Amino acid sequence: MKSYPGHHNIGSEKREFNKRLSSTRVVVENTFGMMTARFRVFRKPIPLQPEIATLITMTCILLHNFLRRSSTSSCIYTPPGFIDIYDDDSVLIQPGSWRKEQEKTCAIRNLRNVARRSPKDATEIRNEFTKYLSNV
Repeated sequence: MKSYPGHHNIGSEKREFNKRLSSTRVVVENTFGMMTARFRVFRKPIPLQPEIATLITMTCILLHNFLRRSSTSSCIYTPPGFIDIYDDDSVLIQPGSWRKEQEKTCAIRNLRNVARRSPKDATEIRNEFTKYLSNV
């Protein structure tokens, strides 16, 4: 999903949507980065049927959540400095150490850029999310 282009007034629905979308992107990027750094299965393409690859991925997600839940295991699984640090505007202040581990060997690739103009359906979905988030 793409953010609304341009600058928007403080407190506007579009600005709030862009902020929440950016915040969500940060969480997803950090989570996938941590999992890639910790679970070697994600360092190269998984040569299995999609159903089995999905099962492996879901198992890793469960383990990730379990290890992050306990303060004891969380300190080992994600030590200080492991996760990116962002300011309130989702600007990266300090990259997490997971990035160095991920750079070595990683099967997760950046997505290719797509056409700048969003399809009508995608724009409508973004507008619906904007309305929903402004009423939460």
